[in-house]
Amino acid sequence: VNALQHGGPEVRVGLEVSNGDAIVEVNDNGPGVPPEIRDRLFEPFVNDAGRALLTGSLGMGLSVAASLATLLGGDLRYRRTDRTSFTLRLPAAVERRTEDVLSHEVTTV
Repeated sequence: VNALQHGGPEVRVGLEVSNGDAIVEVNDNGPGVPPEIRDRLFEPFVNDAGRALLTGSLGMGLSVAASLATLLGGDLRYRRTDRTSFTLRLPAAVERRTEDVLSHEVTTV
C-alpha cells in the first residue's frame, strides 16, 4: 500500500526463495524516502512531515512490519538506487516429508 500511496506510478512486486528464505521485494520509480528520515524510517511515528498525512496514518506501518519480520526471524530493509526498494526476508516454511513424519513414534497418554 505504501508504494501505491507514496511511490511512483510504476510499482513492481517480486518473490523469490533463496537459501531457505522467502524474499519479497516491492519497488517503484518514485522519489524515495526523504534523506532526513531515512535513519529513523523503521521507528514508530515516523512520516514525511512535509506532506499532509493520509487520513488515519500515524507512521506506524513500517515500524510494525519491521518488528514482525524480526520476530519471525527475518528483516525488512530499504534501499534507494535508481528505484525505491523495500525487501522483506523471512525464513521459508520447511516441507516435511511424509516418511519423516510417519517414522516418529507416537506416544499416547
